Amino acid sequence: MIGELHAALDASDERRVLVFRGTGDGFSAGRPHSSGGHPGGPEAARKALNDVVRMNVRVGRWKAPTVALVHGYAHPLPFTVIGELLGIRPADRPDLHAWFQVLLTGWAGEPPAEAVEASAKIVAYLRELVETKRRSPAEDLVSVLLAVGDDDALTTQELLSSLFQLVVAGHDTTASLIGNGVVALLDHPDQLRALLADPGRLPAAIDELIRFTAPVPHATFRMAAEPVALDGVQIPAHEQVLVCLAAANRDPARFPDPDVLDLGRGDGPNLGFGHGIHYCLGAPLARLEAQVAFETLLSRYPGLRLATERESLTWAHGDGLVLRGLTSLPVVLGPIGGRDNHIRSIVN
Repeated sequence: MIGELHAALDASDERRVLVFRGTGDGFSAGRPHSSGGHPGGPEAARKALNDVVRMNVRVGRWKAPTVALVHGYAHPLPFTVIGELLGIRPADRPDLHAWFQVLLTGWAGEPPAEAVEASAKIVAYLRELVETKRRSPAEDLVSVLLAVGDDDALTTQELLSSLFQLVVAGHDTTASLIGNGVVALLDHPDQLRALLADPGRLPAAIDELIRFTAPVPHATFRMAAEPVALDGVQIPAHEQVLVCLAAANRDPARFPDPDVLDLGRGDGPNLGFGHGIHYCLGAPLARLEAQVAFETLLSRYPGLRLATERESLTWAHGDGLVLRGLTSLPVVLGPIGGRDNHIRSIVN
């Protein structure tokens, strides 16, 4: 069943990618209309983000001195957004999120029984979601894809596999960016102080965090369409290839002092969101999610610190190759910062 989720993914099949590009800004901005139009820029996504922020950081919400930041903040925030965009009912989201968390937990060797069971439940749910939207289209991305696919541009298997990828890419990678980024900032207090002193640097800081502590260090597997020589290595046709994005983002010929976290770095774009036709469709949304998450957390809790030893933190997602995220991140929030009025303006 796990294989069923990925059977339709073919890196050489640009047709499927072009169908997704044809949906316009539905991946990157607000909630798409089933008629093909897309409203409101990023405001629809920001509203969904603010709903989660309101639930998690309103006054008195986090009363315990220690908070599980990954599970209590980083994951619920983007999962709510992707749920809104795909038209997943709020009542269904806790179960779906739990199944994905089981499936994305690292393991060695063959998938354990619980991962196989979670995969089967995800497939069944996505299949039912597609059939529901086919019968009753709504203003969501699944309905848009079904409308675009009326001319058989996407098979059902391709659509199911693509929806799976969208849920993973739409929440897990952003959640990992938030968790990884918080740790990187705590590891570099000078950079954290500079960011707190000048919140206007946040968009550039997010790009640097993506470069420095990537939630997706490797691209998904590719297949060589024809024989090619790369840096003196011969790659035969049809050979599987794994592209290390994290290595490219630490290339000293491209980024001076690449192992240094520098939130003021002005070296241009990195490959954290891929490149070309495979560039991440949700990059603007991911940046928006990360910006709201960091802006809210750090301005309200500027004294945030780890609640455990740094050495005890572990990163393990899926096969541990394509994805890189924290299994947990216990933090002490500290006192509420002086810019609480700014946070109130975001979440109220």
